[in-house]
Amino acid sequence: MKAVLMLLALVAGGAAKDLAPTPPMGWMNWEIFRCHVDCAAHNTTCVNEYLFKVHTDALVSGGYLAAGYDTIHIDDCWMERTPPRDAAGKLSWDKTRFPSGMPALGDYMHAKGVKFG
Repeated sequence: MKAVLMLLALVAGGAAKDLAPTPPMGWMNWEIFRCHVDCAAHNTTCVNEYLFKVHTDALVSGGYLAAGYDTIHIDDCWMERTPPRDAAGKLSWDKTRFPSGMPALGDYMHAKGVKFG
């Protein structure tokens, strides 16, 4: 109840004017592609660099970027599985499925005006 009252006080005090006009809009791979990582058997539906480049291009060429859909989200299954972490303990990308690396994939998306999330 206390949280509801605080929210009402914020809205009444003008905080609502600071809200974004739309929710974050973009594309995420999980709902369709889940964790398909067998690229040898399913190269066009595998979670890999190619998939995200194709969808980045489609977001732009299909007019979705102009309509406000400005982000490509990589949900899961992008990381190396064996070993799952590098020497510093950080997750690292699968070098077979993302041969150019995540920084290069981000650069590709950013060059097209798309955010990488």
